Amino acid sequence: MPHRALVSALLLLCAIAPLVRAASSPAVEDGVRLFREGRYEDARAALTPAATAKPPDSTAVFYLGRIALARDDGKEAARWFEQAVALDGQSSAAHMWLGRAYGTQAQKAGKLSQIGLAHKTRSEFERAVALDTGNLEARDGLISYFLQAPGFMGGSVEKAKEQAAEIQKRDAFRGTFANARIAEDQKDHAGAERAYRSAVAAFPESLSARYALGIYLTRVERFDEAFAVFDSILAAHPDELNGLYQIGRTGALSGQQLDRAEQALKTFLAAPPRENTPRPAGAHWRLVSLVELGVPGRSRAARAAAKTVLDWIAAPSEPLVIAGMERRHASMEGNALAVCCRLGMSNRLGVRHLAEVLLRAQWPDGGWNCDTNPHARRSSFHETLAPIWGLVEYHRSTGDGRARLAARRAGELLLEHRLFRSMETGGVIHDEWVHIHWPHYWHYDFFHGLRALAMLGLLRDPRADDAVELLIKKRRPDGTWRTGGRRYWSRRTEVVDWGDAHQLVTAAAAAMLQ
Repeated sequence: MPHRALVSALLLLCAIAPLVRAASSPAVEDGVRLFREGRYEDARAALTPAATAKPPDSTAVFYLGRIALARDDGKEAARWFEQAVALDGQSSAAHMWLGRAYGTQAQKAGKLSQIGLAHKTRSEFERAVALDTGNLEARDGLISYFLQAPGFMGGSVEKAKEQAAEIQKRDAFRGTFANARIAEDQKDHAGAERAYRSAVAAFPESLSARYALGIYLTRVERFDEAFAVFDSILAAHPDELNGLYQIGRTGALSGQQLDRAEQALKTFLAAPPRENTPRPAGAHWRLVSLVELGVPGRSRAARAAAKTVLDWIAAPSEPLVIAGMERRHASMEGNALAVCCRLGMSNRLGVRHLAEVLLRAQWPDGGWNCDTNPHARRSSFHETLAPIWGLVEYHRSTGDGRARLAARRAGELLLEHRLFRSMETGGVIHDEWVHIHWPHYWHYDFFHGLRALAMLGLLRDPRADDAVELLIKKRRPDGTWRTGGRRYWSRRTEVVDWGDAHQLVTAAAAAMLQ
């Protein structure tokens, strides 16, 4: 893919917040509203008092689970949804979301734990369907389970088709897409295309059907036909922002019509966000990739995207303080701070605010944590990695000595654990920590821990030796380094197929070992 196309594509893939039901009190209603706006930190602060009251507010508990899952934290999400189920065992929605939380956990767990979590995932989806046969999201979850699980755990294409048939009975539109999804999974591209085109024919007024067809054609790299589908949408609806986004995305993936694609993305960026269009909630991860790829600081498109993210993340909010320590998803502030500094935006008020938030929220051991468990006393490596980068970049841009000192304190936390070892046993803390991941998003591993130490000038510290030796061992006979372990990105959600990322990983590894 052309570099220019890659940079353009990464600007705008964002999460879409789903619609939610009304809450049970003014304070909780406010929290739900903030959730809908993608302001998860504010929402969490608003909902936590009601969720931890005695008795707890079931709606607040439910949406704290949703917030955790939006952050890809299946463990915390499961805790909240388990409580939601305990409060209302007849809630089909609570069981369905608990199943999703267990499924998210299973994706990150070791092989033995995965089996138990997979069974729990299926059980919760089945319970949700038993309580409400019209819960199509739960049936869709079962389709995912049956397609992904091995046979000995109940995986079955036929069972997936049975659920699709049940969906079709209740909602012909969604049933058609369920069947298309199964066909794609089975590499039946002719069947998948028939399903998508039948949806367009049966529901000619539905933009969703036409978008689905266009995106499918993009996935199978029939780019000319995909452009034609999106053009037909824009011809009938010139102000349709999703159409502009898809033109930009398709141009980025294909390397075709790049001038037009770039203009479509610029128009999309300049427009105020609307419902069901990409939002800032996920854009900061793409901006990280832009900076890693060396997007020029003068790039107006990159700065525009950064401003969108900055306006969202740096919006004023009340800190969530539990047991005397601030709980914060600091990876978001850290990444946003680093990106804005690299793009020459360090003098902006919002950027200074991000730095102050990180300085204020740092825990006594040097890191940061989002865990709402009042007994949590140790920082999260996941939430500490990005703040190191952000504070280092802020120091480089502004000379603020407090930022460098805070970053070095965080580096000491990594070194105390030799980057991946338990202080008590000396064993590996988590299996994934000894693999290389790219992109890693907010996940920690030894490789990105080493990159953080390199920024701090601490790679020669003897406590980093284990990690350096591990990096050397991972060099392949052809002289490259490649990703391993769990892949955190998905071809369904990323605009870039990162593959094993050997070009980027090798360059970063070689630079550290010079």
